[in-house]
Amino acid sequence: MRSIIFRGLGSLALGLPLACGAGSAGLDDANGTGNGFFDSDGSTGRLTAAQSFVAFPGGGTSGAAQPLSAALAPDTSNACNPQPSAGGTPAAVQTVCFFAADEADVPAATIEQVVEVVGTAEWVHLRLTLNPDFVDNTYGDNAIGWGTDGDGGSPVQPGAAAPPPKGDAPPKGDAPPKGDAPPKGDAPPKGDAPPPPDGAAPPPPKGDAPPPPDGAAPPPPDADGPGRAPGGPGAGPRPGKGGHTFDDLVGSDHAEIELLDANGDVAMHFKIDYVSKSASAPSGYASLGVNGGEGKLILGQPEWVLATATSIDRDLNACGLGSFVENSPATDESYTPSADASAWDYRVAYEIWVSTDAFGDAGFGSALIDNVHASPSKGPGDTADVLPAPCPVDPSDPDAVPQPLPAVLQTIR
Repeated sequence: MRSIIFRGLGSLALGLPLACGAGSAGLDDANGTGNGFFDSDGSTGRLTAAQSFVAFPGGGTSGAAQPLSAALAPDTSNACNPQPSAGGTPAAVQTVCFFAADEADVPAATIEQVVEVVGTAEWVHLRLTLNPDFVDNTYGDNAIGWGTDGDGGSPVQPGAAAPPPKGDAPPKGDAPPKGDAPPKGDAPPKGDAPPPPDGAAPPPPKGDAPPPPDGAAPPPPDADGPGRAPGGPGAGPRPGKGGHTFDDLVGSDHAEIELLDANGDVAMHFKIDYVSKSASAPSGYASLGVNGGEGKLILGQPEWVLATATSIDRDLNACGLGSFVENSPATDESYTPSADASAWDYRVAYEIWVSTDAFGDAGFGSALIDNVHASPSKGPGDTADVLPAPCPVDPSDPDAVPQPLPAVLQTIR
């Protein structure tokens, strides 16, 4: 999988409060118990070594793609360069990594999460980012890493002739279609139509589609298959792993996330829509959050969801790059920013802001995902199961140690 980027943060400051409901406490509270958010062994809640932030390449130059920072309020969800709110309580951001079973070294996804207190308002802000080796925001003529037509899952191999449409091939063994040969005893088969007049061509076997007009190509298979929006920019036959279209992102992509309280109970469960058609969006496309498209609130109260965002929504609308709905901005395998659209975030990311009311007296524990999904993905399947584990540390920093998992996730691995 693609390499990851380590951004040094230096030593994490201790004693930063993570208020979250009546049951929350600081990282370095009086009795040293912490609140479970950074708790490494269920008791201390203390970090003593240098840390490095783990990121995937392709974030571009926008502020929205930078590592999650404190005091970014829900009203920054539609900003290309969000600014922190004044008067926020300092808060530590934790990154949790999720790994597929067959890839133990590089995360399949990361979740950055922080509990915010700004004035009298409190919320949890988190961002899920998928590894661009699984899926990315490159498509059309400028797709990167999606192979060439026929590679990686296309039913037609390079140089092979395309199979005829279903029903056009002759029956197995080149036998005449059923019903053409006289049945045993020369009795006419039940229900058969009378023979055609002398000189007329026999009718095609039952179930065969009429052949296309001379010179016309057969219709492409699955031009608007299940889960794909017909028409629109990037429409047409999906070339499987041999390509990527904008319409692929519109069709069915989403993220399913659970939010646990500090006791390990599921407080919220939802799906966030990645991007759908939207008449109100400047580009004509936007994320519909948990209320439309592929989004759905499965568990929790609607008023707890304060805002949502996705990287493609910010690209197209907040950053004013809505003209890139046919082909993404040109880049290379390192996701070098395009001169025409340097703010473009080539990574697939989902954000949500949730009121701390969702977690009651227990307080926030952690976000959790069971899998990563994209249809299609660059991998062998569109969904990959994942498990949480400490993120890798910068190998160039001899003092770095893995940031421990939140206490509520330590029994899952």
